[in-house]
Amino acid sequence: MASRRAAGEGSVHKRKQGGWQGSTTVGIVAGQRRRKTVYGATQREVLDKLAAIRRTLPDAQLMGLDVNAEAVAAGVEATGLDLRRGDEASLADLQSGAFDLVFTVSVLDHIADVDVILGELLRCARQALYLLEVDLPVEGKVVRHRDHAAGEVRESTGASYSWDLARRLGDHPRVWRLDKRPIYLHPKALGPYYTGYLAWLQPEGQGP
Repeated sequence: MASRRAAGEGSVHKRKQGGWQGSTTVGIVAGQRRRKTVYGATQREVLDKLAAIRRTLPDAQLMGLDVNAEAVAAGVEATGLDLRRGDEASLADLQSGAFDLVFTVSVLDHIADVDVILGELLRCARQALYLLEVDLPVEGKVVRHRDHAAGEVRESTGASYSWDLARRLGDHPRVWRLDKRPIYLHPKALGPYYTGYLAWLQPEGQGP
């Protein structure tokens, strides 16, 4: 039977709107744990990100959330991370600035009410927010896309969206710098159409 790590070393869960989420503690500030949250299209992707954080920051503490209880249990057994069952509503239970860095991969491109969730992610982030999300020339629901691997146009999943995150982040009072670059994830589905956004944040309440 796989050994389990102590609570606080990381957790992963599947989001009901699609994708996966994981978090870990990356330090203690003023007696409080600072958390980093990562997001991904698959459980393996999130687990790999949390593992990479542990390798880079061996003292980091990770936490992850997922709506799938079975996936959470499997992830805990496989990795020993602090994985918890939850969904986007769980963000409201987190303290403002609870994480030094919040990180998503292919999460907001499955969210219809993106402004609410983006606001919660920004609220939970203390220093930075990194988003790796679909970036198409138009906003809204994605009905069809060109699958580069198949060389044809295909129907998109029922919960596929593209949002102008550069505008939304650029307009936010806490974002003092925004870096972005296109990132080719893979040739399948919407994999070629991703952009990475790194938003550097003012402390809560200190925006212009």
